Formats: sequence, structure tokens, C-alpha cells
Amino acid sequence: MGNQWRVLHVHQSVPDPEQGTDEFFPHRLMEQSNRQLKQLVEEKTRALEESYRRMEYNARHDSLTRLLNRRWVEVQISAAMQEGRPGVMIMLDIDWFKQINDTMGHPLGDQVLETLGQAILAVFPDALSGRIGGDEFILYLRSDRDQINPLSTTGIIEETNRLMSVWETLRKQKGLTIPVSASLGAARFPEQGQQFDQLWYHADQALYQAKAAGRGCLRFSGEKDEPLNGL
Repeated sequence: MGNQWRVLHVHQSVPDPEQGTDEFFPHRLMEQSNRQLKQLVEEKTRALEESYRRMEYNARHDSLTRLLNRRWVEVQISAAMQEGRPGVMIMLDIDWFKQINDTMGHPLGDQVLETLGQAILAVFPDALSGRIGGDEFILYLRSDRDQINPLSTTGIIEETNRLMSVWETLRKQKGLTIPVSASLGAARFPEQGQQFDQLWYHADQALYQAKAAGRGCLRFSGEKDEPLNGL
């Protein structure tokens, strides 16, 4: 003004519903901002925790069957064996699975594997179950946590028969009408192995005995009685 500078202070008040008429400074507005910031931090924290849980789950489970993967199922079974309670390890192998992949295609083969995983979880929800690789699966039944108590040969045969029945039902629901069977071998803890590798060896040997007996059956390691067919 008139070649001179004058200082002019302009304050524009913006209506703020969080600011009371008795407040010179909008403390309530700051509280609101803090609440929003806290909520944002909590949401981000939950998202990170959920992301970590997914990563941890994926690191321990087979992506196709949702059973434990080979590394983690060995860790879990070894820990269960350390507790000292009686148990039974069952090795399962799908019969002629390579022919299914070669003649029907790998997508159909994946559905066969997926339905088997679903059947195992349905029939043995409390067992330690995993996919070792390919069409090989493993189950570990503990005496006081699973439905088979005691872990009698007859009881295990009945439950594995039910597993095959549930598996067939799930396959039919997906339109998989091709005949599929499985061979199984079982070994007992602690009688036939104090360590994971020892028990696995005996269960695997029993599995080969089942295959030699014509496949589609269950064999127990060290038991020389009936071939336990009927699966």
C-alpha cells in the first residue's frame, strides 16, 4: 500500500465437528487422527500376521492335497514318537498311478491325488498325515488321540477300508469313474522302530509286501497272517 509493505495475518476457520466450542486448538481432531492412525496400524499388523500365517502354512503343507509336506510331517511324527506313546505308521501308494497320468493326463491324476488327500483328512482328522511325494502318502496314528484306540490290527483294517470307501465316493462326485486302488504298509512304534527312519523302513517294506501280494491291500510289518485284502 503506497509503496509500503504491511503485515496482514489471515486466519480462515474451517468448521470441524470434532472441535468443541470451548477449544482454542482442535484437540478432539488430534484424537480422531490418532484413532485413525491406530486403526490403520492395527489393520496393517493384522494383514502382516495373516500373510505370515499363509506363508507358514504354505511352507508346511502340500499345495495340492493340503496335507503336511514331507519335511514337516517327518518333524511332527518324530516329535510324536518322542512322547513315547504307542503308534502306527502307515505308508500308502496309489497303484499304477503312472499309467493314470500317462493315459488320462496329469490334470486327472492331480484330481485323484487331491481327492485322496480329502479322504485322509475326513477319515483320520487327528492323525499326522502327509504327502511324501508323487503318489506316496504317510499317516501316523497315536494311541490316545486318534479314533483307533487301541491301535488293533482289526481296527486299522476297518478304518483303512473306510478310507478307500470315502475316497471312491469323492472321486465319483468329481466324475472320476476310473478304477483306482491303493496299497498300504504299516509298522508299529515302538516295537519296530524307535526313530522315524527305522519305522519308515519297516512300513515301506510292508508296503512292498502289499504290492507283491497283488496290490490293493494292507500289510503289517512282521505279521505273517492273512494278507488283509478287501481294500
